Order: sequence, then C-alpha cells, then structure tokens
Amino acid sequence: RKDRFRRADSGWVDDGIDQPAGRMVDALFKDPSKVDFNSDKGLPIEWKTRLDQLLALPGDARRHAIAMTAPHSNWLYFIEPDWTESRLLAVADGDDADAQAFWGGYFWAARTPQLPLYTRLKPAFIALARSGAKRRDHANKLAGMLLAGWAGRDDPAEEDTLIPDIELREVLIHGDDELRTQMLWYLQRWSNEPDSKWGDRVLPFLERVWPRQRSVRTPQTSGRLVDMALAMPDRFVEIVNAILPLLDAVAGSSVRMGHFIDLEEGIASQHPRELLDLLWKVLPEDAWLWPYETRRTLDALKAQELVRDDTRLAELSRREQNR
Repeated sequence: RKDRFRRADSGWVDDGIDQPAGRMVDALFKDPSKVDFNSDKGLPIEWKTRLDQLLALPGDARRHAIAMTAPHSNWLYFIEPDWTESRLLAVADGDDADAQAFWGGYFWAARTPQLPLYTRLKPAFIALARSGAKRRDHANKLAGMLLAGWAGRDDPAEEDTLIPDIELREVLIHGDDELRTQMLWYLQRWSNEPDSKWGDRVLPFLERVWPRQRSVRTPQTSGRLVDMALAMPDRFVEIVNAILPLLDAVAGSSVRMGHFIDLEEGIASQHPRELLDLLWKVLPEDAWLWPYETRRTLDALKAQELVRDDTRLAELSRREQNR
C-alpha cells in the first residue's frame, strides 16, 4: 500500500499512538517484567524478536513503530547498546521519513541522554540545530539538550564538557531564532530553580558562548536577554553589563517588564542606573512599540535620585508622553 500523504507539521508520535503498530510498541514497553532487565543480560530474546518484527513493518506502520520506540532510546541503549545502535540509532542518521519518525519520538520524550549515548547522538544534535529543526517542539527540546551538554560537570569552571564554548557558539550562529530564544529560556528557567547551580553558568554563557554577530541581534533574542536580566534581580547588574553590547531594539511582547521592577525593593530602586542603561538601549524611538508597563517603569525611575536628572530618562519620558 502506498503511504498516505502527510502534512509537513504532522507528528509521527501523534499518529503512532492511535495506530496498531504504535499501540503494540506501547504495550510492549508497559510490560511489568521490564523492571528486571539489566545491562548485564541485555534484552530478552523474545523482546528483541518482537521489536524487530515491529520495526521491520512496511511503510507508515514501520514509522509508527520507530516513533513509539524512540522515546525509550536512552533506556534501550543502557540495556543493550549494540542492538539499539543497529536497529534504532542507525535510522536517526538518515534524511528520510524513518529518521523524521525517530526524532519525532526522541524529542517527544524530552530526556537528555546519558553520557555514552549523548556522545553518539551529538553530531546529529548539532546537524539538526544548524539546519533548523523542522518542528517548533523539536527545537525546544534540542535547545535544552545542547545546553545541558555544554554545561558538562557540576563545576562551571570545568572545561571537560560534551560541547565546548566555541562549538555551541557556532551552533547558535548557524541555528535559527527559535533555537536561540529557547536556549536562553532554558538557561533562565534552570538558573531560577531552587538550589540550582545554573546561576553560576549564566555569565560564562553570555561572555564565552553567546554570538556577537549582528545577525543574531533580533527583537526576539534581545527581548529574551532582557527578560533574563529582569528575572534575576540578584545578578541584574552583571547580566546587564554582559548583554548591553549584544542587544538591539525590542518591541511589544518581546519583553515582559514585570511587577517587581517598581516595588520598594525592586530593580528600579536597587539598580536604577543599570535599568536605565538597559531601557535606553532596547526601547525603540516609536513609543507605540514599547512593551506593556513601560510607563510604570519610567515613573519608578523618576523617583530615584541617581537617575531622575538623567537626560536619557527625560527623553524617554518625552517619547512616552508624545505617543
């Protein structure tokens, strides 16, 4: 039977969940005996035989099986790496519908691989990032996996990482805005988690990894960099000093000013000069394009003795009043 036409944005996992081959794979991985499998013994013969049969199906049925098996790649590679390499990972190296099915399933699981598998998949991760992930959700997961590989060990000063600074910078240069903004989003999110060590990685990332090329200074990436600074009050000054040369004008929803700016202990009162530096750099001349709540932020700055007489604040206020 000829494979049916598929939309470019259609997901093999979405289809596989409701198709016979996909349901059989799902049932196999729900087998309670799976908890007893270990890397010393590998996969049982009957298990491998059943998976081999499903992965050998023709056409779309095979791809449904691939898509529903791929989310378990990390576990399979740990239990039996040779079988996983020959039956599953070899598919990922292609540029066809089978490969698309694999990556659809792999990114659906959203689990960063363990060290041996990360090393095996790293060239594919980088190739996908540089060519532009075909689906937004893939770009999202890929950005997180690449960032995790760059971070390496617990010590941010440790140079023994899976992805060195220069390699990740090249990925960001040749990738698209979706990948860049998602990576910044992960960096911000992980840094703000309780007891996170990611906060110590923010400045090394901005200073050693983030590209300096004008081509990456888009409103979207600039907005995400500003969001990061505003979301980390304890590191605000350091981050602003690092990102000022990397910014371009932003507009509208690219930046969320946040209610914390004008609080008594907020950024406007604690770091008014750096906040004004930031606003002067990113606010476009047309005040109609300014982010929501910019007026309230300017009012908060006017109450600060350090900047109330600054000509830049006066000019921004004039633009806001004349819009």
